[in-house]
Amino acid sequence: AKRTEPNRPGPAPSEAAEIGTAMHSYLALVDLSRETVDEELIRQLPHAGEIRDMAAQYHGSELRARLAAAAALRREVPLTFVDDGAIVHGVVDLIVEESDGSTTVLDWKTDRLEMTEPEERAEIYRSQLTSYGRGIQLAMGLKKAPETVVHFLRGNVTIGL
Repeated sequence: AKRTEPNRPGPAPSEAAEIGTAMHSYLALVDLSRETVDEELIRQLPHAGEIRDMAAQYHGSELRARLAAAAALRREVPLTFVDDGAIVHGVVDLIVEESDGSTTVLDWKTDRLEMTEPEERAEIYRSQLTSYGRGIQLAMGLKKAPETVVHFLRGNVTIGL
């Protein structure tokens, strides 16, 4: 039986993780410049209904248009480096090499935003994204730290950190 905490909307934590993993798989495999959902890919994933809903929001978004215009996209980039004496290990969801020469680190999130403002929720991820930004700056030899953004797929909101 699935358990949810009282007063907590949405799926149980294990189901939420499954949905997040499935959505990340979709975004790792789909042509990010597509204007429509890849139904064939969706059918291969668990929680197809929820994935389809989030994918439809993405494919109709300003972010999709921005990524379609990018010079290059690098998905699911492993990252390991030392930051202030601590070893940081993670996977960057998306590195965007913008057409203007700048770089953006983007993190996809499937959080439900009903109970909080997107900006407030994004703050939870600030330290992770700041650290990833430093790591990408080092790894790519960038003179300037990359822009870091969180994109909430539910609600289709992009927040710069």
